[in-house]
Amino acid sequence: TPPALAAEATPNADSRTAEPVAAEPAALPSIAVLPFENFSGQEEDEYFSDGLADTVLHQLAQVRGLRVIARNSTFQFKGTNLDVREIGQRLGVTNVLEGSVQRYGDQVRVIAQLVRAADGAHIWSESFDYAFDDIFALHDAIAAAVTSQMKVALLPEDRARLALGGTENPAAYDLAMLAIAEHNKRFSPSMVERLASDEAYLPLQLLRRALSLDPDYVDAMLGIAGIYNSLAWQTSNPERYRDYLDKGERMVDRAIELAPGYSAAWAEKGSFERRRGKADAGIRALERAISLNANDADAHGVLAVAHLPGNPEAAIHHMDRKQALDPETRFFRPKVIALSLLGRVDEAVDLAKSTLVGEAWDEMTLADLAEMELWARGRPDEAARWAGRLLASQPDSLRGAEVMASAWMAAGDLERARAWLPRIEAGRTESRDVMFFRISLRLRSGDSAGARALLAETPVVEESSWRRELEAVLCVLDDDFECAATALERAAEITAAEGAAGEATHSARLQQDLLGAAIAAHTGNDAGPLARAVLEDLRELPRTSWGGPRIEFRDAEAYVLLGDIGGALEALEATLLPDGGIVPYDSFRTLADEGFVLSRLDGEPRYEDWKARFRARRAALRDRMIRMEAAGEIPRA
Repeated sequence: TPPALAAEATPNADSRTAEPVAAEPAALPSIAVLPFENFSGQEEDEYFSDGLADTVLHQLAQVRGLRVIARNSTFQFKGTNLDVREIGQRLGVTNVLEGSVQRYGDQVRVIAQLVRAADGAHIWSESFDYAFDDIFALHDAIAAAVTSQMKVALLPEDRARLALGGTENPAAYDLAMLAIAEHNKRFSPSMVERLASDEAYLPLQLLRRALSLDPDYVDAMLGIAGIYNSLAWQTSNPERYRDYLDKGERMVDRAIELAPGYSAAWAEKGSFERRRGKADAGIRALERAISLNANDADAHGVLAVAHLPGNPEAAIHHMDRKQALDPETRFFRPKVIALSLLGRVDEAVDLAKSTLVGEAWDEMTLADLAEMELWARGRPDEAARWAGRLLASQPDSLRGAEVMASAWMAAGDLERARAWLPRIEAGRTESRDVMFFRISLRLRSGDSAGARALLAETPVVEESSWRRELEAVLCVLDDDFECAATALERAAEITAAEGAAGEATHSARLQQDLLGAAIAAHTGNDAGPLARAVLEDLRELPRTSWGGPRIEFRDAEAYVLLGDIGGALEALEATLLPDGGIVPYDSFRTLADEGFVLSRLDGEPRYEDWKARFRARRAALRDRMIRMEAAGEIPRA
């Protein structure tokens, strides 16, 4: 079975509606397979006992008449010695399978027992003795015995699915189980940034050795693909990102060719399609995976990601389905983002806090909490506090350094923001994120020409609508409207070529229309038609955007371009957030109080009053952060 890899969530393009997923029958028999105990007397055999339990779980999950709890939840109880009744209650299952594994020489003994969760009574127990070369017959025997005891008919098509993805080579299987254990032990966001070469990553080496023993071993292919997917997720290097996707997707396509009815292959395909920006194709692949295996919790999780940000309600639905199959999951990031996009920021923050468990994966959650404070609540001081916690546990965290720089920029302290740049650049001087911070620092300093020159001389950043929109904005700030129009036209062409009907594409087109209206107004042309279209389209978008411009600034800018001063000022009031928060930048990534559209209101008394209040809040936040830094509550660069 492939490594258990958590699905990430990053806002991406998406279709506007989701196909409904059929509900599971309430009375469906259910089971949790706990990690088998290692009775071999050798700690290094732990991977084998874990892998054997994981394989049995994987096989049972193929049975259509059975609800099987995901590995992520069942393996949470490893070494806890909790009562089976409590485990059953927490996982919401009727039965629990537990066991022990003893490996000696070329022999394997498994003692398995099925326990009724309601009262802890033993339903069945059996000892299985097999030669290691017959390990696959052992898997089948346990699965058949469990389904028989649970009165679940093992149909011929179920038996056929049990073999999907596997191998008949015991040595290849052993290497794959070791690779899973090594990957789960080694992988973290910081590790990815420090990785010198994927060729040197031990789990990939082990899986390639497994494939050399059995070139048609689908689970080994999917294990390699899953690792490359995770590496792409966490790298900040565009060249590596593309390389990881290319290598991983080749493995996925070969897996589908060999096992077109295997749900795990389609789930991985859907994840790669989504990461390529092909959200509609990704959704179709993931829905196919779920139709083949209703127990695929990870497919529901990735499907939730694919529905962000355009359909946050669908994302929440699929995360709830994932949780039903994976009750102990600590990974709620898609739901956190969905709640924030729906304006339910307090719920999003509370949910993120509840997932903190004091482990390496807290790095992502702490960064998310920091970014929600910064972008959704407008509190750079609280963002810096969360980033400080992240840097205390992970001193080399790039996201921690990025949040600190962003927080100081939002508070108007460019000197302190600039001091974090070497930490952001560490080991990735040619990444898009580094380029963005360098340009942002020049832009916030009022050097639009320098920012434009820096963008032009950064060839590593891929051609994208995002880059061309930024170029258009910099050209407007530099009073080069011919350049702005050309860059905007190219951005629109790229967006159209992407071909997705999702909200991210919808939002990009809306932003391009708003920029086109601004260019028209600055060149003496009629901005009205585009501005009116923007206001109409804004009604269809979520009212909060975590990580992007607050939609109220788009409202205000469109009203300004229409000459509706009252509408613009009313929208601007909404950018002064509760508890002293501010939205520091307008929708064009320029300072909100110096924006090239909003500045057309200069001299209007209500606008001057808004600017005064905005600047007073920003100054207060900066002063508070300076005091926090002096007191050691947030880190220095």
